[in-house]
Amino acid sequence: MIENIDVIDITNDYNYIICCEYHGNFEIQPNLYRNRKNSKTIICPMCNPVGSFSSSGKEIQLINFIKENSDFNISAACYPEGHIESKSLDEDIKHLKNKVDCGAEHLITQLFFDNEDFYNFKEKTIKEGINVPIETGIMPLVKKQQVERMITLTGVKIPAKLSRILAKFSDDPESLMEAGIAYATDQIIDLLSSGVDGIHLYVMNNSYVANKINGNIKDILKGINGKKY
Repeated sequence: MIENIDVIDITNDYNYIICCEYHGNFEIQPNLYRNRKNSKTIICPMCNPVGSFSSSGKEIQLINFIKENSDFNISAACYPEGHIESKSLDEDIKHLKNKVDCGAEHLITQLFFDNEDFYNFKEKTIKEGINVPIETGIMPLVKKQQVERMITLTGVKIPAKLSRILAKFSDDPESLMEAGIAYATDQIIDLLSSGVDGIHLYVMNNSYVANKINGNIKDILKGINGKKY
């Protein structure tokens, strides 16, 4: 049984909480009940240091524990290029199927920069029998220091088109900001055109980036959803 998971309440104004740290300092059960009043969904990302989480199977233990001890909706992480610890994408998708079978009802992808990787991943999940909604995670690369950090942490690849942008504007912060937003916007428009289940923006608390992208796509969303944003 898991006893050492910290549940972090992001804000009382949101309807979800994130459960992400395994470090031996907290009990999960009291936190589940403490946060249930304001939250409907719990997000269980795999975000501990490499070698500390997925390899030990504690992510699935966590999902099982939450399912048995609460009525939260459970959202879990998935990886279009495969998790950095996995031997292969196919192995990672089998692990993902276990998470869904244990009770994950919704998935959010790790960031990716080539939509074809997501489409390939999505096709494989369908063949594996995974039929829950998959929300696509998009991170606009708008700062030079983000790039190496993201590659190190996630192992994601940088497509040639994005690599050219980074090379051209790496020493021009304002241009890199706008180019990164433009690249992410193009990604999102293509994903929306393909009928994805949702878009999750990783903007690192940068409201300018979030608002700029929202402005870029709001009319497209209006056309898709038939309402004003």
